[in-house]
Amino acid sequence: KQNIDLKFHQDGHWDCQVNQSTVEKILLNLITNAIKYTKSNGLVTVAIEQDNESGAWIHVTDTGPGIPEDDQPNIFERFYRVPAEENHRTSGTGIGLALVTEGVRAIGGAIRLTSQLGKGSKFSVWLPAHHDTSTPEQPADDRSPGKVETSAVHSKTRHTATDQSETSRQGRLLIVEDNADLREILVNALCEDWQITEAADGEQALAALENTETDLILSDIMMPNMDGLSLLEHVRDDLRFSHLPFLFLTARSDDETELQGLMLAADDFVRKPFNQDILRLKLRNMRQSRIRLQSQLNKVPQAMEDQHEVARVRTNLSARDQRFIENLTRWMEKHATETSANVSTLAEAMAIDERTLQRKIKALFGQKPIEYIHNYRIYEACQLLRSSHLSIQEVAYQTGFNDPRYFSKIFTKIQGINPSQWRKANKSL
Repeated sequence: KQNIDLKFHQDGHWDCQVNQSTVEKILLNLITNAIKYTKSNGLVTVAIEQDNESGAWIHVTDTGPGIPEDDQPNIFERFYRVPAEENHRTSGTGIGLALVTEGVRAIGGAIRLTSQLGKGSKFSVWLPAHHDTSTPEQPADDRSPGKVETSAVHSKTRHTATDQSETSRQGRLLIVEDNADLREILVNALCEDWQITEAADGEQALAALENTETDLILSDIMMPNMDGLSLLEHVRDDLRFSHLPFLFLTARSDDETELQGLMLAADDFVRKPFNQDILRLKLRNMRQSRIRLQSQLNKVPQAMEDQHEVARVRTNLSARDQRFIENLTRWMEKHATETSANVSTLAEAMAIDERTLQRKIKALFGQKPIEYIHNYRIYEACQLLRSSHLSIQEVAYQTGFNDPRYFSKIFTKIQGINPSQWRKANKSL
């Protein structure tokens, strides 16, 4: 539609011992950027030329508006954008060139800019290479460093997987960001600490939550289809997800937007441009806070003698989660010691399906529903063992167990000693 002419020139054949996918990403960013800022009937040229025996230059030149001299030293900084009146109001995020710079450094290259207002810009990337007069070989697998053929430019689908064990990560993070470049920066910055799922807007995020276990959400606010505030509202209103910590990453700094987020129970905000170390620390702290909250909630309410402490712990939860725990506690007090009580009857009483019950109790307490029921029953058994003369068998029946041997097994698993030993050590005088 813009009728932009794209030309390519190559000075011989060069082999570069670098990662092919990184070079492809650099070229795609530079060419895309050049086309975006070039007016209709303009020209974009890609040229590869000899530097010396140890390297080659790749030049991407456009006939766009050019970049003011004062802006040129900052053009490779993350989130830096040339003022709109100077780039003919072309929208951008200031991320693409930062990715290019990071990629160039990663492969031991260099980048420079030559630009003149009204005449265009030339981005030049130097790659360590040697001149090869032999027949070109096939490109190496892009999963490992290998020869990069300078005679062709390929596009590829991004991949974010790493070889790191999932057990060494903080948890499962959902990143919601419509800008693909920024999403890539976030994934690269956080993939060592988190198992990551990506979504480009709120609608995709909700679909991901349906199908993927998630521990924490990191979301932009301004997005198409469904923005971050609407996503947060859906999350807090859905019992399956209402417990999830939610961190906003946003360029908006107005008080009204932040107030809206806080009213919807957003946990925190990080503003763009962001410091990666601060972002990592905030996410880690939010996850650790959730784990500590699980530990506090795991105490059976009756065992928490200070009811003010119970109330304080629950204030860290969303209103929906507080209601869920109140209903759960009432059911436990009334039915947990009945022999007919099980996960199915609990789910039916809570008016939710068993899968939702499993996910919810696991998220809030770090336990399976049956484990939560067992813990409650063993707490009640301890009260009877301490204060009554009932036999072990009678205690088992009174706390909902049909089989005294199974009762002893569960009791020992939770308390570390069998019921008789526990009674001897804890019998009331």
